Amino acid sequence: EKGNRWEAVSEEDLREYVLPLTSLGEDEVAWLPVLQPLAQEFSATAKTPLEAAMLINRHLWKRIQVIYSTKREKANQDPLHSIRLGLASCSGLSILLVDACRSIGIPARVVGCVWKLKPGNHSWVEVKSGGKWYPLGAFEDVPPDQLWFLSDAAAADGTDVRYAIYAARATSDGTRFFGWDVPAEN
Repeated sequence: EKGNRWEAVSEEDLREYVLPLTSLGEDEVAWLPVLQPLAQEFSATAKTPLEAAMLINRHLWKRIQVIYSTKREKANQDPLHSIRLGLASCSGLSILLVDACRSIGIPARVVGCVWKLKPGNHSWVEVKSGGKWYPLGAFEDVPPDQLWFLSDAAAADGTDVRYAIYAARATSDGTRFFGWDVPAEN
């Protein structure tokens, strides 16, 4: 059965959220040999995909020495570029965490929105565990229900393309991730 060591993964989730090599139009690079051994090491004691993703998120950044910075070269840097620079935006950090999770078969996706009630935007990660999507803040070692951006994200408006929350995916039904022009679901 296809999936990760914790649970089976549907064909759709494999196609959309495990096998893709990119999320937000970043360059397609060979990140698997770099991220998979780390993800396997960090998730060795995990009992669920969510726990594995949280352990990866806790340990990855110190090991690869990447920090959040607006001084990165571009927001959607590929993971190897972010590792070389040691800098990444919230989008770049999210791409790294998504790829690390995908490297061990965990369905993961970059999610984001433009804030409706204040200036700016944010990208984060969702991982699928037990049939449910859970948010994680890349570079944030807190449980999904304690993320700083949840109240801002709750103000999103799915009827307004400018302020909807988008989850990047591999194939399109015509919906595009606002600001990134990649396939997404609203």
